[in-house]
Amino acid sequence: MVPERLFTNSFAYRTRMGVFGNNKLFRPGRGTALQLVEGVAKAVAQERLWGISVGIAPTMTWLSEAARLVSSIPGNNVNILSQSVGKAVEGAWTTEVSPLAVKEAGAIATLLNHHEQRTQFGGITPELNLRIAAALQNGLDVILCIGEPKQHPGKTQAEIYEQQLMEALGSLTPETVNGHLLVALEPGSLIGEEIDTLPVGFIEDGVNAIYRVLQQRLPQMADLPFIYGGGVTAANVEGLIQHFKNNEKFMGTLPGTASSEIEGFVEIARKAHRLVVPEEQAKAFIDLKIDEQPASGVAVAELKRSALPTFAITKPEFSRTQSVEEIAQVMMDRPVRVGLLGFGEVARAAVEMAAVLGLPVDISWVANRSLSDSDAYGRASKLEFLRSIGEVEQSTGPLGPLFTLSGKGLRTQRYHYLDMKKESVKVAAEHFRGQSDIVMISASQLMKDRSTIDPFLSAGSQLVMLTSMSPVDDVTVVPGVNDPSFSPGTHRIMALGSCTGNGATTVAAAVESFYGRNSIKGGFIVTPHSVTPSQNLTAKGLDPKTETSINNTIRTKTGLSDIFAKDGFFPAAAATMAAVSYRVPTEYASALENFLIVEGAKPGDEKKLRDHFIAESKGARFAGMLRALPTTRGTRYNMGPHMVEIYNDSVKIFPMAVADRTSSILEVLASSIGSGIAADSKEAQGILALQALLGGDLGIVQIGASFGNVPGYAANVIRGALFHGLKLRQAGLLA
Repeated sequence: MVPERLFTNSFAYRTRMGVFGNNKLFRPGRGTALQLVEGVAKAVAQERLWGISVGIAPTMTWLSEAARLVSSIPGNNVNILSQSVGKAVEGAWTTEVSPLAVKEAGAIATLLNHHEQRTQFGGITPELNLRIAAALQNGLDVILCIGEPKQHPGKTQAEIYEQQLMEALGSLTPETVNGHLLVALEPGSLIGEEIDTLPVGFIEDGVNAIYRVLQQRLPQMADLPFIYGGGVTAANVEGLIQHFKNNEKFMGTLPGTASSEIEGFVEIARKAHRLVVPEEQAKAFIDLKIDEQPASGVAVAELKRSALPTFAITKPEFSRTQSVEEIAQVMMDRPVRVGLLGFGEVARAAVEMAAVLGLPVDISWVANRSLSDSDAYGRASKLEFLRSIGEVEQSTGPLGPLFTLSGKGLRTQRYHYLDMKKESVKVAAEHFRGQSDIVMISASQLMKDRSTIDPFLSAGSQLVMLTSMSPVDDVTVVPGVNDPSFSPGTHRIMALGSCTGNGATTVAAAVESFYGRNSIKGGFIVTPHSVTPSQNLTAKGLDPKTETSINNTIRTKTGLSDIFAKDGFFPAAAATMAAVSYRVPTEYASALENFLIVEGAKPGDEKKLRDHFIAESKGARFAGMLRALPTTRGTRYNMGPHMVEIYNDSVKIFPMAVADRTSSILEVLASSIGSGIAADSKEAQGILALQALLGGDLGIVQIGASFGNVPGYAANVIRGALFHGLKLRQAGLLA
């Protein structure tokens, strides 16, 4: 129920207490408004007030500049809020404030129905439910203010609260509201008052009145959290928090007048932090250094490691709603032990991503002979890579050369040389005995034969993860798409699918979460794919995947229809899903041009779908998997830790009415990809078969995306270890 955006700060961990300042019109000018924002952000960074959420709602004219300002100050976790939004997103609505404009200006949430707004309109903000719906649909959390005026003859407090709550929430579904809205109690008699001690008994009566209404009239929303606003100052905030801090629904304060002065607002945040953050955790925050560029990898990783143990989820249970950071918190004291077999591009990138993302994995790995004396170049290049992310010590181990990587906050990581041959598997398995809970095999020649996998299970590993599709796997899983499909103890061999499969299924899952389960009925996907290590530099090979990578484009097959058919993916689309890949001369970045046939999709949905992608990219389900960017212009294609990037300006929807499906779909696809589709091809026949099977209107959803087939996929490998390591531990299969 906790509003995700309000209580996930800029360092990507969850908090349980917020201080949200409503600046009203006390600082209307640009200079004074930004001075307040800058002063608060710098104080939060300097004093490391990272265990609470801090938000400021400045004069709305300066939202965009305020958001840019806080993002430029290293080490602060201040979010920008809006003081209100209108019900209309676009159109002929003079004087209205579009929630989309507010979101794109940089706000993450909005106040609605504030005391002063209610007073202007005779007791309640007009069309409040429509304003809330518009805000939520455009990716804003909502702070819904509820309270009675100073004088309310003829109406009881309970009647006023019921009117406001029903007007606000009565027509909305719990699925829409829960997790994105909280209630702020604002008694009119205390608004603007400066008193040394707040009447907590009176306030508690108001809180109880709100929850009585919710329980009686809106029971599905009876667990909404609340904050308090009304006369909150630095002098009285301690008594307020002390009184309510054991109430699991209490999430913080909404100071108004007191938030207009830097020191007064910071003192409120300072006291809240002191009351809810354990002393040892606060000290750990203070001991950290703030990197000049906090997005530069290891500095952020160090910060996350120190912050996560205390401030993440309170229940260590696996679910699709847990982010990587939340799961990392649960595993921090007892990191999952991961063994990597093979040390090619994916394995090396997995080690690097574990360091950059600061995830609690203890890695031990066995490498191929490129670190042996017989391969001087391979040895030098891989040692150079290791030294780029940590300190390397060399010694002699039972399998030959042993390299220990440490430093930069990394856990000890061990690296052994071993020939990657079938006869070496049992030796490698013994190396992992007692050291690895999960073994990841990235050596492709060892993934397709059960006899090369069983030795690792016999040596004590609870799960073998394969960094590709495999004919011998027990289950195929892509985090965020079908991770509940994994059954600890039953599934011992897990395939993670290919990088293309991870990217395409993530895009499809985001589409399906908008249109509904089994809404995808088929489609066509084109993948311009980067070169792979199997390709020759210049020579033309007999196998298309070994052909020259220089100045060449090679058409190859993909396994997308196979992964779509797997358990938990998209079986309704598998039979009519066609895909083709072209190897192109880029090093790592690959692209996806998706044409998905979707039930219920229609022209006009584009904006809602784009906004949905943005919201999903910020949610826990697709954390680290999906990123939604506004445009391809000026964009560097995906080279970071996200599995896939969607370019929102590429999102288009074409109609496909019953009468003209058989011709229009081929025409649309042909014009979109710039080449025709042969009438007797597998792609065309699959699409035509779909037309005969399905009734009702369908739409073609076009989405352009890119994926980092080495860095993004490697980050996914490490995330997979965390997700499934936690499930193994909760099943009692790990120590």
